[in-house]
Amino acid sequence: KFEKKKKSNKYNSKKKKSRRSRSRRKSRRGRSHRKSRRSRRRRKSRRCRSHRKIRKEKVEEKVEEAEAIEKNRRKCRRDRRHRKIRKNVEEAEAIEKVEVEVEVAEAIEKVEAVEVEEKVEEAEAIEKNRSKSRTGRSHRKSRRSRSRRKSRSGRSHRKKSKKNSKREKP
Repeated sequence: KFEKKKKSNKYNSKKKKSRRSRSRRKSRRGRSHRKSRRSRRRRKSRRCRSHRKIRKEKVEEKVEEAEAIEKNRRKCRRDRRHRKIRKNVEEAEAIEKVEVEVEVAEAIEKVEAVEVEEKVEEAEAIEKNRSKSRTGRSHRKSRRSRSRRKSRSGRSHRKKSKKNSKREKP
């Protein structure tokens, strides 16, 4: 009944009043109808040269504003990056300081340990000299060598009990 109208450019074609039923015309009073009315109003204001000029200025202002914002954002980002770098450098310096302190402390400890060892060695040397003053091997536990002493430990080499020795005698 109603063929679909070929979609025409909404803005540059004058609308031909179509012969439609009243009910259909009424249905155009919804949102879409309001929208079309609004667009028509907007077009009217666009036609005027002064309006066009004003619009151009507005657009330029907006563009400038956007550029300024972008520039500022870039600057902020740069500042943030620099701040981050600075922070990292400071942290690294602090860590280095701590490491240096630790190294110094370790070096001091090492020196002290060496001194203590030297003292101990001196004391041992003195002790050795004192023990050396006793002549001969009399101060040692026994004349038997250590390896032999080791090998002669065990059940078979233990001192026999007195009971057995008594029994063996006639």
